[in-house]
Amino acid sequence: MSIYVWHDGRIELLPLVQRLNVQHGSSIENLADVKVILRWCGDDKVLQSKKSMVLNHSSYTRGLLNESMIQSNLHLHAISYMPPGRTANTSNTLLIKQHKPYYLIPVFLMEALTIYQQDKVESLSLKREYSHTHKLQEVLIEEKTGLHRRIERYAVRAVYAMGLDFACVYVQLLPSGKIVVTRIDIHPVQNERIFDLYAQAINNYGNKQISEGLVRETVVFGMDPEFLLRNSQGKIVPASKYLPAKGGVGYDSSTVLGRKHIHPLAELRPEPSEHVSALVNNLRRTMWTAASQITDQSLQWIAGGMPIQGLPLGGHLHISGVTLNTRLIRALDNYLALPLIMLEDTTTRERRKKYGRLGDVRRPGHGGFEYRTLPSWIVSPSITKGVLALVSLIVQHYEELSDRPLDHSDILIAYTEGNKYVLEPIVMQLWQQVETTSGYQTHRMYLEPLKIWIMEHRNWDEQHDFRMVWRIPPFN
Repeated sequence: MSIYVWHDGRIELLPLVQRLNVQHGSSIENLADVKVILRWCGDDKVLQSKKSMVLNHSSYTRGLLNESMIQSNLHLHAISYMPPGRTANTSNTLLIKQHKPYYLIPVFLMEALTIYQQDKVESLSLKREYSHTHKLQEVLIEEKTGLHRRIERYAVRAVYAMGLDFACVYVQLLPSGKIVVTRIDIHPVQNERIFDLYAQAINNYGNKQISEGLVRETVVFGMDPEFLLRNSQGKIVPASKYLPAKGGVGYDSSTVLGRKHIHPLAELRPEPSEHVSALVNNLRRTMWTAASQITDQSLQWIAGGMPIQGLPLGGHLHISGVTLNTRLIRALDNYLALPLIMLEDTTTRERRKKYGRLGDVRRPGHGGFEYRTLPSWIVSPSITKGVLALVSLIVQHYEELSDRPLDHSDILIAYTEGNKYVLEPIVMQLWQQVETTSGYQTHRMYLEPLKIWIMEHRNWDEQHDFRMVWRIPPFN
């Protein structure tokens, strides 16, 4: 038995449990072979003797009982929270004043299952049974706009920020266009469609847990790190002047300069691989391709987080062959993004004010997922090899890497501010855990140089032309 849904048998959950293909019940006896316990109720202190991973652990769900804690946690993750004005009456009904429109998003393991919209009612009567949901209209996939997708990502971020694995998120869009979270509820709304979506998601997750337990698929990694072109006067030259939009090397997103839309970012898109050495060779090959297309050799190639104010760079990673889940993403945040803080330049931290937030994940249409938290780490071959090796190790062994120091507000603040003095002992503890995994020896030749950089307090230089260290012409 790989997954077990633990609930209290309440009658309201009957439409959900009837749809489940995985084991479920109110007893937690004889669960020695359970890999994951999906907790729908109960105090999981009784689970301390068990080795199972618990989804929606009570240490995090309790945080939803404290408005100030919700406010603080979401604020630290740059998420706006505006609990509605409430007045309770004798029928235990809560009156919520609404700004139009209003949304409900059920979230499960880093994915918005759907989105409901309500934009005609000025106030809703919310009972404990959540009977208002019949007034909400589900937005069909073909009807989703960019705004709907942005709201869905916002809801996923809110669940992740609270340390949760699944929840229903209530969101409002203010007249200014600002998105605010008004409520997070760990109990799915009593709605047949929402119960069905949660049951499908749980069943799919259970099937994947079983298949990965038997034979873990080959994990394939891809990437699209970005860089900028700078001339001798210190001005940025648009990458679109030399590069096409598509291909192994191309230009990326546009920005407005004066009255013009320009494409300043260059992007390297090497062939994916399951092996670090092949990934590095493929990346170097795209650099040579870029060098043949960028004919002005006097231009500097610069990478990092934000070498030029207002132009943040990313080192996005594409991962397929492993099930996307919150525990994996938290491992990447804590054991990869956090240690990289120790190497960053002083300008890198500016990127985190808007981009590369923790748990920043997208699901492209071609499968797998994209981890978008990191800056552009191609500043050095040693750092690049170390990052790719560490990603590979974490993905293969994330169940063993369970520490979550970024859940603590002081550590999260230090991470956001780039406070290396506070973070150094935390990073060394995390690294010691990485060294205990069997995968460390496999990647040791790439990870040891990265460890030395961290221990010697070495920083990358975002103003440095990275072609020289990569031996891309011109070498001097």
